[in-house]
Amino acid sequence: MGAGIVSDRWSLFMAVDGHSACCGPESEVLLSVDLLMQAIFRMGRYGCPEHPRQLFVLQCGDGFLIASELHEQSLERCACIAVALIRHMAAQGRWIRGAISEGQLVDQQDAEPPEMRASLVEDHTYSLHMGLINASPVTGTALIRPLIIDRTAPPGPILWLRQSRTSRLGPSFTVRSVETEPGLAAIDWIHLNSPLLDKLSGDAGLQQSTAEELERKLDAFCTASPLPEAWITSVRSLLRIPAH
Repeated sequence: MGAGIVSDRWSLFMAVDGHSACCGPESEVLLSVDLLMQAIFRMGRYGCPEHPRQLFVLQCGDGFLIASELHEQSLERCACIAVALIRHMAAQGRWIRGAISEGQLVDQQDAEPPEMRASLVEDHTYSLHMGLINASPVTGTALIRPLIIDRTAPPGPILWLRQSRTSRLGPSFTVRSVETEPGLAAIDWIHLNSPLLDKLSGDAGLQQSTAEELERKLDAFCTASPLPEAWITSVRSLLRIPAH
């Protein structure tokens, strides 16, 4: 996943929100994963196609790890990519969550036990005699850190990062903290205005909606769906979605 070890490349984990997905049939969950994959593909191929801005992506279940090629002092591009993807899905009435961090990615095959390497069939696939095991091609802190944030953050279609990194987002971003999770901050993806966001979305051909349209969609979903109270609280308080 990219040549060599790069220290502190930014990494972004994005996944279909589990609570909102449970409000519909299983086929809709799978469709949401497919649509998110398509949006990420478009962002990588058309929005960020060339060195040194290209992206590297790994699917992890119903989510995806997106990593930069190199370390970037500013996290603005990372956050704008995340917001573009979230808004694209939201325009279709589908809700995803995200977590931003930084770290290293390394080739997992170098760390696998010798017993497994002796049973290698092809890249990252090993023989279990009559069965197979497919191992993840990469590991490292760039994967682990955003996953930890995703697993510990409050529920909801929220884009998270560590409070210590918020100063690297730039002045266009509004972030809010949560009392129950000290050290975490939520990015207000509903009300962000950014020329870089507009360019990335346009280049990738992603759908966009106005803040008012997104507010109405999310408010209607909160009102009509059997969601946990914590999910609704996250939306109302962190994204400033008023109840109508």
